[in-house]
Amino acid sequence: MNKKILVFSAIALSALTFAQTGVGVMTENPQGTFHVDAAGDNAATGAPTTAQQVNDMVVLNNGKVGIGTTAPSHKLEVQTSTIYTGVNTGDGIKFSHPLTGSNLIIGVNPSASIIQARDINAITVSTRLSLNPFGGNVGIGTAAPGSKLSVVGLVEYADNAAALGAGLVAGDFYRTGDVLKVVH
Repeated sequence: MNKKILVFSAIALSALTFAQTGVGVMTENPQGTFHVDAAGDNAATGAPTTAQQVNDMVVLNNGKVGIGTTAPSHKLEVQTSTIYTGVNTGDGIKFSHPLTGSNLIIGVNPSASIIQARDINAITVSTRLSLNPFGGNVGIGTAAPGSKLSVVGLVEYADNAAALGAGLVAGDFYRTGDVLKVVH
């Protein structure tokens, strides 16, 4: 009988300890319900330093997920220690299609937030859309817009009738020489 009580007590104590501390992968000191320290560089006690958190991922009991931080303030928070330069650096968030190479990249640097929609294949990198890249400019068809709105790659038509004849519809943009026009 004493053996059964001892085993039950050990199981109950383990469950209580687990419920209070969470699960740690490569860390003895989980900072949330589930905590992965990919480099295994966190200290056994206390909160990890900012430098140690760069390789961490945590899920808190309120459902918030942190990547690069153990204290996320939103449902998903990603912190990076390097500057996003507008090229495929591996920082930020990337949504991609494995067959086409198309992707959407969201990143930050000290002076701007970046959103880019890009097509990448073995031969070229084509930026379809850049929002607020390094100065508040918006680019369509360019990664380096030189004004508040830069549109690169608009097809040139002689007039509205030619644009309509080519299949453009009302509201589409085209150009005639250096003049931007809207199909009507």
